[in-house]
Amino acid sequence: ARPGEAKMTEPYTITLDIRNSASNGSDGFTNTTTSDGQTYCYRWAGGTDGKGDVEELRSAGVAQINVSLIADSRYHIVTGAFSAGDTQFTFTKTGDRTATITDAGTAAEQDYFNVQVSDTSRPNCTFWCDPRVGNRD
Repeated sequence: ARPGEAKMTEPYTITLDIRNSASNGSDGFTNTTTSDGQTYCYRWAGGTDGKGDVEELRSAGVAQINVSLIADSRYHIVTGAFSAGDTQFTFTKTGDRTATITDAGTAAEQDYFNVQVSDTSRPNCTFWCDPRVGNRD
């Protein structure tokens, strides 16, 4: 980084795949219940563990995590949230199927970020998907 600029790591990429059915228990997908009571499943990939989680050293500086839906085009990102309500992470929706999570990297912290997704083929059908993001000393 130049003097006065925050140090930044290379961006991480994570992908989210979704199915409108339950997991079979051995396919790597996690079940979730939609707002209208249906069982869908999702699977994260990428990140630092290959399963959508991202963890890095706090001293590495600011980190950008690019989120992409790789499921059917009827699925759209609605919003994102963090379980602990911390100040290290921010979520920015950048398109119907993309978002960016920024990790300030100024303190050791671990959190789950939750991405809310809608199934545009069904009225008012949304659901949450949640991998982990963290900084460590």
